[in-house]
Amino acid sequence: MTDNPINSWFVAPPPTDERDIVLGQFMAEWADLETQLILILNILIGTKLEIAYTIFKTGFQSNTLSELFKALGEIRLTKSEQQELKSLCKRYTKAATKRNRIVHGIWITDANPTDSTISDWVRICAPVSPGLQKQIHNKFNQKAYTNYRFTLKQILTSCEDIKSLSRDMGHFSGAIMNRLYPGEGLPPELF
Repeated sequence: MTDNPINSWFVAPPPTDERDIVLGQFMAEWADLETQLILILNILIGTKLEIAYTIFKTGFQSNTLSELFKALGEIRLTKSEQQELKSLCKRYTKAATKRNRIVHGIWITDANPTDSTISDWVRICAPVSPGLQKQIHNKFNQKAYTNYRFTLKQILTSCEDIKSLSRDMGHFSGAIMNRLYPGEGLPPELF
């Protein structure tokens, strides 16, 4: 920073590398989660993987996919497995809402809370409601502010949450696969 008065108020934006890497990590974790979702769908409908993949890629909304899983679970799963699936679906729907806000957001720079001479990248997504947008902008509604604004650290935390959900779905799919297809794993016709 120089003594030039024009430069005294200017804070250079941070480099873009870190924000791009963090968003890339987030998307990679989400892709892994989708793989687990496809596997669960495959096991529940008991067909070739390419059929489950094709059905999944038609663009299910998270609520619709969760409802489909729960309905198929009523047909194929035990009561305890249905409860576990219901819990996983609830976590998935919550994660999908956050994912949509992160992915469909934009990058802005915000003052660093500990050093006002530097700025940090923040991903924000404006809600549809203009009134809620105003509340968030003016920080009147702290809950909405935190639900639509994501620091790099918060996005990395979301990556860990997605990784945990993906791992739990993998354990679940392994358990139901072993029960539905005992001794053989997934039958060859599923792949």
